[in-house]
Amino acid sequence: MRTEELKLKLKELVESIEDESLRELVMKVLEEGFAHEEVPDPEPVEEAPASRRQHHSYPGGLLEHTVATTKLALAMAEVFEEIYGVEVDRDLVIAAAILHDLGKATSYEQREEQYKISDFGRRLDHLTLIAAELYARGAPVELIHAVAAHHGRGSPVPPNTPEALIVHLADRSDAEFATEVIKAARNVVRARLRELDVEPTDELVEEVLRRVGPSEIFLIRVREGRDAVRQLVAEILEEIEEGSSS
Repeated sequence: MRTEELKLKLKELVESIEDESLRELVMKVLEEGFAHEEVPDPEPVEEAPASRRQHHSYPGGLLEHTVATTKLALAMAEVFEEIYGVEVDRDLVIAAAILHDLGKATSYEQREEQYKISDFGRRLDHLTLIAAELYARGAPVELIHAVAAHHGRGSPVPPNTPEALIVHLADRSDAEFATEVIKAARNVVRARLRELDVEPTDELVEEVLRRVGPSEIFLIRVREGRDAVRQLVAEILEEIEEGSSS
């Protein structure tokens, strides 16, 4: 999905928060970023990755993961309510899902065509940073909890509310799904490069995936077959060669 479409979907999700104070809080954090003077200027959400090499490890991955996690969380909230009879605060779910990984915009930097943990990221992880920011802004404790618990039992505190559990499960589900897709896409690209008698170095594979998203590679392989992927990879190689010679 194109960046502008994802940005529009994120805006629609924020605007769907019915509680005015909560909606304004989410908007302010997204627009203003982090208040502490030592926090570096974050990468725009539409340009930042959501990890170094696993799920959504490409420009715009953070935006993609944020929108997907929020949509998944809302679907899970509906299941929790309709099937299990658990009352869920959807405003809280949306707010926490949108904000849960925002600190990652300060966590990574691109060096030598790869993402590395930034110097700041080595001192404050993304989870601590967003929880601290929300605390400083006087956010509701239930929102801070849902954000702070989004790593499940690997968090400072495990999910202890339905909303926190939903955000954790949605985050994990999207991360695992995207990890499998990018793993499959890397394998497909490596195989097609070998068929083209090109050494499938990690750098070249990642460059191909930067030009064509992992999801697109995966879908072309499934729906159109290996020949279609090989043709696409060959075209990308030509683009890379033309770019290096110009």
